Amino acid sequence: MKRNHVLSVLLLTPLLLSSCGEFKGNTPALRNGDILYLNVDNPNYYRDSSFKMIDTLIESKQEYILMFTREGCSACNEFKPVLDKYIKESKQLVYRYDISSSDFTTEFIPKYCDSFFPNKEVLTPTIFVSDGENISKLDNNRFKTKPMFKVMMRKTLYETNVYSFTRFAPLKSFMDENKESTIYLLDRNVTKAVNSYNEIKENLYKSESKSIVVEMSFMNETNLNQVKSYFNIDVVTDLITINHS
Repeated sequence: MKRNHVLSVLLLTPLLLSSCGEFKGNTPALRNGDILYLNVDNPNYYRDSSFKMIDTLIESKQEYILMFTREGCSACNEFKPVLDKYIKESKQLVYRYDISSSDFTTEFIPKYCDSFFPNKEVLTPTIFVSDGENISKLDNNRFKTKPMFKVMMRKTLYETNVYSFTRFAPLKSFMDENKESTIYLLDRNVTKAVNSYNEIKENLYKSESKSIVVEMSFMNETNLNQVKSYFNIDVVTDLITINHS
C-alpha cells in the first residue's frame, strides 16, 4: 500500500543511561537570564516561541537549543521534570515550540519541514541544536533521566557567560548584581545590528567575562518600552554596546 506523505506526530519511548563529564561540544549554550529570579510555584524554565521568533533565530544565524512539544503529549510531560532540573542547574536557554500552534502548520512546516523533519514525522518531545549554520537532532532515546540527558548535552554544547534577556525586571536585577558586565542591545529585525553581533559573538562565547544580550525583537511592548526608557534610546539602527560599571 502506498504511504501518504503527511505529517504525523509520534510519541517517544526513551531508554535509560547515566554518566557525567565536562562540556566538550562545539555548539555554544547561552544562559536564559529571564529565569534567574523566578519565585513561583510552577516556574517556566523555557522561552516559549512562535514561528516568528524561530524564523528570526534561523535567519539571523543564531545558535540555539530548540525543543518541539505538543499539548497533551504524555512523553513531553514525563520529560519535563528531567529538563526542568537540568535547566535549573545550568540556566541554559531552551526555546520551546508547541506544534499544536496554528503557525506550526501554516508557516513552519512549509518553510522548514525538510530541514527539521525530512521524513515528515514529528517526534515530541524532540530537541534540535544549531551552531548558527548546521542543525542537529538530539537522540530521543536519551531523554528519560537527568544524568543520561546531561551526558548528551555535555557532548553537544559548551557553556558560555552570555545571558539572554527578553524581560526588563530580571535584566535590571542582573545588571544591579553584575556591575562589570557588557550589555548588547540587539534588534534582530535590523540587519546591520545582526551583522555586528555575529562579528563579535564568538569572542563573547569564549570570554570568561559576563555579557548581557537584550533581545529587543523578542520582547513584548511593555518590556521593550522599559528597556528603551531605561537606556534612553528610540530608534535602533545597529548593535548598541554599553559598558556597564
